[in-house]
Amino acid sequence: MTTLKDGLLQEVAGIRLELERLLAGMEYCLDWKPDEGEWSVREVVYHIVDTPEGGIHDAVQRTLDGALPELTVNGNLSNMTDQRLGKDMDAVKADIEAVLSGMERALAPVDDSEMSGRETVVHSTMRGVSETRSARNLSQRLFAGHWREHLAQIAALRDALGIT
Repeated sequence: MTTLKDGLLQEVAGIRLELERLLAGMEYCLDWKPDEGEWSVREVVYHIVDTPEGGIHDAVQRTLDGALPELTVNGNLSNMTDQRLGKDMDAVKADIEAVLSGMERALAPVDDSEMSGRETVVHSTMRGVSETRSARNLSQRLFAGHWREHLAQIAALRDALGIT
């Protein structure tokens, strides 16, 4: 029987592989946008890397440690900075890897009951709600679900550019 933790670790590995595939050959077009109001690949990447601020890996780890009584999630930010705009693909990939490796480190030592039993209050500025969420919920929804949604967005950008 696969545990919750094992499933989440498999999800981290799957997201890593999918991002490697999606970002291959996109070095020259990280900042291309199909329309002015839409996000570039770089903006999508930094949105997921830094939502919530500091990264989901940090929020999950601190929730598991009992060190995060509250978490504010600002959902519609690209999280772009001048420093991030200047990064090449290798540096962008390193930032992604820091979050994915951090998720693996956060999940590795815990069991399913700890994942379900450790909680924080999440304030969603986009939705205007505050609710209690477990480390399990943060990992399944704010990491896996959220990242998968944005992988589809990157795939659509690849398609729009005709990258196969």
